[in-house]
Amino acid sequence: MKDEKKFVEKQLRQQLATLQQDAQQLAQQQEQLAQASRDMQRQMEQQGQPKPGEQSQPKSGEQGQPKPGEKTQRQMQSMAGKQQEMAGDMKDLAGRIQQAAERAQKNNMPGKESLDEAQRMAKESSPGQAAAKQAAEQLKAGKAGEAEHCQHKAARALDAAARQIQDAIQKADAADMKALAEALQKAKTLSHEQSEINKDLAAKSEPAKLADREGKLADAAQELASAADKLEALKRTGQATTAKDQLEHASKQASEAARAMGAKNEEEAKAPAEHAEKALAAAVNAMERAAGQGLKQKAEEAQRLAKATREQQEKAAAEAKAMPEPKAGEPLKGEQAAQRDEAADRQNAAAR
Repeated sequence: MKDEKKFVEKQLRQQLATLQQDAQQLAQQQEQLAQASRDMQRQMEQQGQPKPGEQSQPKSGEQGQPKPGEKTQRQMQSMAGKQQEMAGDMKDLAGRIQQAAERAQKNNMPGKESLDEAQRMAKESSPGQAAAKQAAEQLKAGKAGEAEHCQHKAARALDAAARQIQDAIQKADAADMKALAEALQKAKTLSHEQSEINKDLAAKSEPAKLADREGKLADAAQELASAADKLEALKRTGQATTAKDQLEHASKQASEAARAMGAKNEEEAKAPAEHAEKALAAAVNAMERAAGQGLKQKAEEAQRLAKATREQQEKAAAEAKAMPEPKAGEPLKGEQAAQRDEAADRQNAAAR
């Protein structure tokens, strides 16, 4: 039953990594669509042409010429189609997040609360999906500025969902590190006990009592070997096999030493007892290496997240600086106000 749960958890981890990557990619694609909408809005304003849907009166002799805005209309319809595809991709992502959240809840996986939050942010009735759909409608209506505002909102929802999935992954990793720390402590305890047994053996202590201690140690080492083989933190760092093999070897040597002690053959017990001590020390070293590599990976991940946050803040600040300054006492126009709000929202999101 435990093996089945471990297998499910491994599948879930792989699924979460894919979901996080997909959510981030969709957020980037949505931002690109928002930039296209902004470029279209500026192009329309610079050309001074009517927005799609507006009619202009053709001059005499121009009945066969395309009306101003028809090219833009076609472009906007194409953009609306891409935005509809984006809304569909968001819906598909939401379904996959929901499936992962349900499996995490069923298996009581660490980080399930973060997945529930990601599911809430991405589900079909969420503000993010509503904004994505609304953006497509705005583009169909020729309202690029309004569409851009909705697209940024959808991108922020995707980015937030990706962060929640990342949080779930980090919580699962933290649980792995905790399990490794507990196993390492047990290995250190066994290593210390074997060292003490060897000292007592050299001091000619009662062999019957030593045999009992050594036998218990052999059983504990075998139990820890079985657990080490399933520790994700050991597997990720390539130390699982080493730790397991050394613990099993220690268990075997301790059993031989216990048998010799039980037969009151102290000299015969010394060699396997010493081998058991060395094997336990090697297992401790393997676990410590795994713990060190795990901490290094967490530090690198923290640096990556800090860099991403800094880049988001810089981007938001640059967009805010690029906004034209209004005349004294004159309020911002609708599009400019929306851009200001978007930049502020991105700065706040990055700060979180």
